[in-house]
Amino acid sequence: MKILDFIFPKFCYGCRKIGEYLCSKCLKDISILKFQKCPKCMRRSSDAKFCKFKCKRSYYFDQLIVCSDYQKNPILNKIIHDFKYRYCRDLKNLLGSILDQQLENFDLKDYYLVPVPMHKSNLRERGFNQSLLLAEYLKNFKLLDCLEKIELTQNQSKLNKKNRSINLNGSFSLKEKHKTEIKNKKIVLLDDVATTLSTLNECTKVLKNAGARTVTGLVLARA
Repeated sequence: MKILDFIFPKFCYGCRKIGEYLCSKCLKDISILKFQKCPKCMRRSSDAKFCKFKCKRSYYFDQLIVCSDYQKNPILNKIIHDFKYRYCRDLKNLLGSILDQQLENFDLKDYYLVPVPMHKSNLRERGFNQSLLLAEYLKNFKLLDCLEKIELTQNQSKLNKKNRSINLNGSFSLKEKHKTEIKNKKIVLLDDVATTLSTLNECTKVLKNAGARTVTGLVLARA
């Protein structure tokens, strides 16, 4: 056992057994979605795409792959919360493995992986971008850290539905050095949790304006 593990032992988020963040038994309690839904109307969708044009017309991204239902997985919710707000970087391997498990159901060969960015002031406070850490775990993609958040916006979770939809308008941009790299690329846009889909939509708008061919959203959970 490493010295740090002895001083600060890991406990299973489910049963509190010492040794790891999630034991093999409790890992099975995290329900990975067996089927996807239309991002808008939530009808079952075999390919995680919008089921009809009426649903798609308000969104820029083409597909949304969700690993788990946020409301039905309290253990996963706690892990994601501690990863983001208690700054527990070690949880990236556990969460990354959940992403990998769902990705086995999709053919995303030749896609580039783009993490949703944080504003530089939030990044200084936290010390890391959780989406970038997760992206670095997923080795089957070419990582393209090309987006930046140029406006410091209010926390989406503290806003009502109407204000969430406009809070992020114009807050993302493409990094200057990547402005010629996006054209005709197939993109997987990675974030931790999706709620109103505003973040994914705004980031996709920037990518599509730069010439991205298609954008697939990928999240651990949808709230």
